[in-house]
Amino acid sequence: MRTVTRLPLFLVVSFLSGIACAQQEGDKVVVSADKAPLRSLEDTTGTVSKGAILFVKNVDGDWFWVIWSNGYETVKGWINRSNVIPYSQALDFFNRELKRNPTASVYNNRGMIWNEKGEHAIAIGDFNEAIRLNPNVKQFYNNRGVAWDEMTEYDKAIADFDQAIRLDPRYASAFNNRGNVWVAKDEYGKAVSDYNEAIRLNPKDASAFYNRAHVWSDKEEHDKAISDYTQAIRLDAKDASAYKNRGNAWKAKGEYDKALSDYDKAIRIDPKFAIAYLNRGNVWWAKQEYRKASSDYNEAIRLGIRSLGTEGGRSMTLRKRVN
Repeated sequence: MRTVTRLPLFLVVSFLSGIACAQQEGDKVVVSADKAPLRSLEDTTGTVSKGAILFVKNVDGDWFWVIWSNGYETVKGWINRSNVIPYSQALDFFNRELKRNPTASVYNNRGMIWNEKGEHAIAIGDFNEAIRLNPNVKQFYNNRGVAWDEMTEYDKAIADFDQAIRLDPRYASAFNNRGNVWVAKDEYGKAVSDYNEAIRLNPKDASAFYNRAHVWSDKEEHDKAISDYTQAIRLDAKDASAYKNRGNAWKAKGEYDKALSDYDKAIRIDPKFAIAYLNRGNVWWAKQEYRKASSDYNEAIRLGIRSLGTEGGRSMTLRKRVN
């Protein structure tokens, strides 16, 4: 059974800074400024659009290290607290924006928040309105396609991704997301073709490598999966799921020490990653290290794993891009 997440993008507007909670690594934030700059130590690396949902990778005072993909290129950098709001405040923020200025872009931005909250039908309503107001914006179709995919309306999702690609054949995010739908339909050849194109168009985006690795794992082509997970990790070294899934591939090859190393890294990044504890416990069990296995199983149970008889099935999460 497949599970999916948004990939998604992230923190505090100036007039809310007095009441905002302190942000931590792993938090989600939402860009509240138009074209918020990302900075390296020496220069501006790019800009992020209003409404983007970002995951905080690191915190340095009022600066948050994030990774942002606009559908064409992926950039990393520091975004200032003044240009973002906490994810928990985003819906109210865009409700107010719509009252002041009900444009297609604001409907799209609110739709992304609804979709992130799991309210996919409401999100589709906002994307419909965005498309009605401006039917020539590829991002609107891409984002509605993501929502259709979440609702398992796969043919509708493919139609929207097709339209996004017709509007711009260089739009890497739509290829990546359409690939995810082909996976859901067990059309692995088409999925790999779309991931290949997404990687060709935007080779710095970890998500397409991650998703293609998912296909190789399902096909038990473990060396290819390891190669793609390694590339995804190179592009995003704080992705606990990529380490966990590469560990699964090493385990499938009988490379237990390498699997343990990857599970260790996944747990260091996310100490609450229950499946990583479970999978590491299974490796300890295979190595007849029963005390260590029991410790990991206990932690997995404490964190919410209900059965030790499964590693979560197809627990890999396909990464989708919203813009």
